[in-house]
Amino acid sequence: DAIQRHETTLRRRVVRCAECLAGIDLECQRTGTDARAIMVGSLEVFAEEAGMSEFFAAAVIVAIVGNAAEHGGAVVVAYRGKITLAAEIALASAAQVAVFLIPAVTLIALLIDPLALGFRVVEIGALAFALVVTAITLWGGVSSRLRGAILLVAYVLAATAFWIAGEHERHDASPNV
Repeated sequence: DAIQRHETTLRRRVVRCAECLAGIDLECQRTGTDARAIMVGSLEVFAEEAGMSEFFAAAVIVAIVGNAAEHGGAVVVAYRGKITLAAEIALASAAQVAVFLIPAVTLIALLIDPLALGFRVVEIGALAFALVVTAITLWGGVSSRLRGAILLVAYVLAATAFWIAGEHERHDASPNV
């Protein structure tokens, strides 16, 4: 009975947190405030004080904070039993980066001489790993807690690879991919 009450309280808190994040995002859109820029600036200081590499902070921490509204919205929708919509929200966010943002940055990089667009081996490896794991877990169109756990473990593995790579992987003599 106490465990059930704890789970219910935890669920309410998670849903409330997700609703708050979604509300902040909507208010920022309404007022034209760039809350993400404020959060990213704060994260740079946090990363330096926490001893994280800039690479890890940019690849993992900024990605989580920058997409907090989408993540929160997906959690709220999933909690309300609309699993298909929750999956579409999460996948659409990733697809937006893959289909629009990376090609747009590539084209902009052609116009700006000092901007060098180069991906590290660990980034390309993580992208390929994420693609394979996501495709396998989504195969058949059925969700389960096990499949969700597999996706979370895959994320932790990718984040761990970014942590280990840190600032050590890139050297002036080694070419970028």
